[in-house]
Amino acid sequence: MSALLLLDPAPLPDGLGIPAEDWHQTPTSVRHHFLSLLKRVETLEARCNQDSSNSSRPPSTDSPAKKRARRTHATERRKPGAKPGHPGHHQVLLEPTSSVSLLPDACACGHRGLAEVTLYHTHQVIELPVIRPDVTHWRLYQGRCLACDTLCKASLPSEHASGYGPRLTGFVGEMAGMVGASRSAVQALCASVFSLALSTGAIQKMVARGSEALVPHYTAIGEVARTSLVNYIDETSWLLHGERQWLWVMAHPAVAYFQIHAYRSKAAFTQLIHDWRGSLVSDGYRVYQSWEGLRQSCLVQPAGITQRVLPVAVRRISRAVWFSDTSIESVSDADSVHQNSA
Repeated sequence: MSALLLLDPAPLPDGLGIPAEDWHQTPTSVRHHFLSLLKRVETLEARCNQDSSNSSRPPSTDSPAKKRARRTHATERRKPGAKPGHPGHHQVLLEPTSSVSLLPDACACGHRGLAEVTLYHTHQVIELPVIRPDVTHWRLYQGRCLACDTLCKASLPSEHASGYGPRLTGFVGEMAGMVGASRSAVQALCASVFSLALSTGAIQKMVARGSEALVPHYTAIGEVARTSLVNYIDETSWLLHGERQWLWVMAHPAVAYFQIHAYRSKAAFTQLIHDWRGSLVSDGYRVYQSWEGLRQSCLVQPAGITQRVLPVAVRRISRAVWFSDTSIESVSDADSVHQNSA
């Protein structure tokens, strides 16, 4: 029997629970097909169990359901809070809007006279003022000309046509654009903090006005990016109004320029770089491989740069734009352009 097993072209694998007699009574062609299917199942199971910890796959491909916190050794576990030797971060004394001086009460001995009175500590209390919107009513009058009886009406200045000022528009744009709050969340915040009732339609119009005001700044960022000798370029999928788009980035230490495009293609890449012909740092995407100039393969996972470094730069740039005087003037200019075009 052992000799027959050695000569068997399709021996019975161990651990299947199939009796040897039943296996040998099965035609050889069927046994070969069964073994090939069994091997395929094992290969697929091994592939499904692959992740960034046991293969060359990047961490970004790991399923969220399979991600687990890394087990740390007992010596690596740390208590929350600052560690020994960590420099402290103390609250900065701001320029006061008011101050209150406090003198000591009577001494414990009962005497009230004091000498050498000096300041020994300043306790700072920060509070927000009651925020009440500045509301201006522009009262437009009309009247008839005494000469020709034509009805003449006063005209509203174009910069006030929208009904919402640049600072309120900038705040709504910051909350909806940078913080990522929904329109209903912005609506609830304005009602709670400012006692200001806004419709979601009005909020959307303010977001659109802010976006229009940012166009010159956005264009300038792209122009700066295209003057660099070296640029890091990458792309990732992006949902826009529920539809899949592609978010492209062109970055170097000074600026990070983003562009949303419907496709991940050479045309989208060309639209991003325009006439730039510097040194490209990228991953192995085929569009980058055909770059005519110098190209360096990125040695750092691009997703890590996109998720950690670049959004920080964009947030800083956008916040500076939203709350600068330039932004306020830009929103007003955008209103003038919109009014004139209408």
